[in-house]
Parts: sequence; C-alpha cells; structure tokens
Amino acid sequence: MLDSSDLGAPLPFEVDRVVTPSTAPPQLGYAPVAVQTWRRCHVDGLQLDEYGDCHRCQAERAHKAETASRRAFITLMALVASLAVLVGLFFAWRHYESTAQQRTAAAITKANGNKVVVYTTQSCPACTMARNHLDAKGIPYVERRLDADYTAMPELESLEVRVLVPTFVVGNEVMQGFDPSGMTLARAMAKHNVPHGKPAPATF
Repeated sequence: MLDSSDLGAPLPFEVDRVVTPSTAPPQLGYAPVAVQTWRRCHVDGLQLDEYGDCHRCQAERAHKAETASRRAFITLMALVASLAVLVGLFFAWRHYESTAQQRTAAAITKANGNKVVVYTTQSCPACTMARNHLDAKGIPYVERRLDADYTAMPELESLEVRVLVPTFVVGNEVMQGFDPSGMTLARAMAKHNVPHGKPAPATF
C-alpha cells in the first residue's frame, strides 16, 4: 500500500503496451474508418477520386476506348468487304472457266459461217455415218479431218474435251459421238438457229 507521505509525488504506473489508433483492434459494432488521403494527378495536377482517377484522365480513357472500338469496327467492315470481293471474284472466275468451252465453240462456229462443224477421221465408222446423215438431211457442215488437217487437232483440243470422233460443234454447244436417229443434232441446230438446207434427193 501507498502511505499518505507519497501522495505529493507523481504516482508511477507501468504500461505493458501502447495501442495506437492505427493498430487498435476495432470495437464491437464499429468498422475501422479509412482516412482518405487526397492526392493529385501526375499529368494534370487535378484532384483524384477514391479510385485514383481525375475526371480529365477518365474522359481521355473513354475517348481512347471509343476511338479504338470505332477503328476495330471499321477494320472488321473492311475485312468483310474484302472477303466479299474475293468471294465474288472467285465465283466470277469459276463462271468464266465454265463458259470457256462455250466461248471457244461459238468462235469456231462463227469462223465457219455458222455451219455445223464436225471433227472426223477417215477410218472412223461413226464418222462415216455422221457424214452420210448430214448429206442425206442436206445440213450444211464443215468437216475437219484430224488425220488430214494439222490445224484440226489443236482446234479440237482448244474445246477442252477428250479427243473423240465424231465431235460436233453447233453454235456454242459441243457434242461428242453420233446419235443414229439424228434427234440430238436436230435439237441442237433448232436451239441455235442453225440452217438445215435441203435434203438430198432419194436414189433408187
């Protein structure tokens, strides 16, 4: 115990641990309060918000994001347009290739006075039948002999077909082989308005 003679002097006391506000445990029912430290933007010197942004930096970021989005959209549209052009060119090329034979056949027909052109050889029985049919029907035609005319083979090969005789060119149409009934040739001639001529007189 302390006696009354010591009351005039300061009372000594012992402190086990100093608790500062920053390290004090939160009291029940109270959340620790964060002290807001206001800072300045290193670019514009404007006051920063709680997320570390100033309003000018936010506006610039939003503008950059919008510009980047617009550029990405324009780039995407340009790619789509380029792809559409490439697809169109591809189909145009396919169409051009698919009609190459028709263009070549039409040029051959025109060069021969719009007559039927038939590629033959002397030793081909079907060619003989085709010639006899054309003569009997009075159909004007031009015969190109592969075994007698050195220009006939390259011309036939330009049609991009197999080397097969007889081969007929009627208008812009190419037919290979001979139909003994003559119906296939007659339909092609009617389709392309090829003149028939007069049938040969019958012989007895």
